[in-house]
Amino acid sequence: MHFPAHFISKVFHGVRAIDVCPQGIRILKAGGEKLIAWEQQHQPPVISLDWLGARLVCHEQDRVLTIRIKYHPAPQMQAQLETFWLNTHKARLISSVTALEQLLQHRYLSVRYWATTRSVITELAKYWSGWQSEPDMDEDLVQAQYTVTEMHCWHDEDLAQFREAFIQAQLRRYEGFFDTVCEHPLTHSQRRACVVQDERQLLLAGAG
Repeated sequence: MHFPAHFISKVFHGVRAIDVCPQGIRILKAGGEKLIAWEQQHQPPVISLDWLGARLVCHEQDRVLTIRIKYHPAPQMQAQLETFWLNTHKARLISSVTALEQLLQHRYLSVRYWATTRSVITELAKYWSGWQSEPDMDEDLVQAQYTVTEMHCWHDEDLAQFREAFIQAQLRRYEGFFDTVCEHPLTHSQRRACVVQDERQLLLAGAG
């Protein structure tokens, strides 16, 4: 897609045109060009209208960039911008959430582990917290976005509930192991310790 620059962009910012390509948004100026890669953008770019005309709004990592363009609104243009953005970000989101979910199924969410997990969720939320799911989006993508949004809003109570649910699931899963690993069945406290203490989780890993 190619957008000629509005006269305001030409006069005050030296912008001649805007090209939208699979690599990102390319700003063409008399002295060269600048590429805003899709990876740098937190949200899909948006074409909005005001009394001066159209503007292209891009959300970079640390700022919002607005460029005036010559443009007559057409739904397919906005849809194309969103498609470029989605194609770049959805694979990373789905793979990151899938890996995270697999770890959460097998490892207790300790204070240290939660700090690492929260940093991953916070980074993903930068890209997806402002994005609205569409009816025709892939089911895996919608679910991954929901997981990020939900975990990003977790409070201490939510974390405590998740931890307790994990403990109970592991106690049921390894009940037979706890009954036979020693001469006498492990006590309830010992069983919980095997689930929540990092050094004792190796016992459960060995039990399969």
